[in-house]
Amino acid sequence: MDCRNYGVDELAAIEWRFNGRAIPHSFCAFAKISAENTMIARFWHGRVPTEKADRYVDYVTTTGLADYQHTKGNRGAYILRRAEGEITHIMTFSFWDSIDAIKGFAGEEYERARYYSEDKEFLLEFEPLVTHYEVVAASNVDTSSL
Repeated sequence: MDCRNYGVDELAAIEWRFNGRAIPHSFCAFAKISAENTMIARFWHGRVPTEKADRYVDYVTTTGLADYQHTKGNRGAYILRRAEGEITHIMTFSFWDSIDAIKGFAGEEYERARYYSEDKEFLLEFEPLVTHYEVVAASNVDTSSL
């Protein structure tokens, strides 16, 4: 695998040593994202009662993540959760080609959170805004166990 094929302009060289010989490792360990391959990360956060957290994750998977996947310019997404006693925090973390791609999902007011009809059965409040960041560097994430 050549990391340059993935739009990176710098990477850290990694070598494994076996019996004193250097063996090149074949994956991109760390990469700086090039200007031509800009990527935007979108973060949304919500809080639900812990007893509803599993059902809400299933719901977000079939609504939000499914809509992300079917929107041109989406590069993938994750759902994260953190339980704090009787409250569980849920975050979606999605990657996009551009702000225009995000608008394909969220509409012209792309900084506003997008909610679905059944969210009211789970969420404790409706945060009005999401947060966007430009992705400037990345490392491999092992998703083989997901």
